[in-house]
Amino acid sequence: GGRIASFLLDKGDYDVTVSSRNPVSYPKLSGIKVVKVETHTNTLENFLEGFDAIIHLAALDASKSGEFPIEAIDVNISDTLRWKIAANKAAVPKFIYFSTIHVYGKQSVASLNELSNINPVHPYAITHASAEQFVLSPIFSEKSKGFVFRLSNSFGYPMTSISQWHLV
Repeated sequence: GGRIASFLLDKGDYDVTVSSRNPVSYPKLSGIKVVKVETHTNTLENFLEGFDAIIHLAALDASKSGEFPIEAIDVNISDTLRWKIAANKAAVPKFIYFSTIHVYGKQSVASLNELSNINPVHPYAITHASAEQFVLSPIFSEKSKGFVFRLSNSFGYPMTSISQWHLV
């Protein structure tokens, strides 16, 4: 998320706002507005008025999702749905959701694409697959079109002190 915000800020054509359940300072990203947004209130759609797009990356990581599957459902599915409903009500044209390649599960094929069957077997993958369905559902896309990107793990300099080096 920090790297995407940095990229958009560097382009100079975008006003970038980052929301977080636990906002932190991004010294490398001066010029970005960081706000705390409560998803369990009715003010989310008011907050989103005037936005051109939402890039949604908020989720519990795989380790925490496995340890706390109920919390993973609340954060990875329910909060994503709250954002999507609010985006639709606020008529935000694009809702871009970053999912995970883990929704495919263990596959015996050498390459995957968006037409490949999914087989999520871990709470992290299951919750992302479910969230994808809400993001793409026509019920919640009347005014806010949903897009899903399934990414593999990546690595780079940490934007914050969060440690995910076990992924590398």
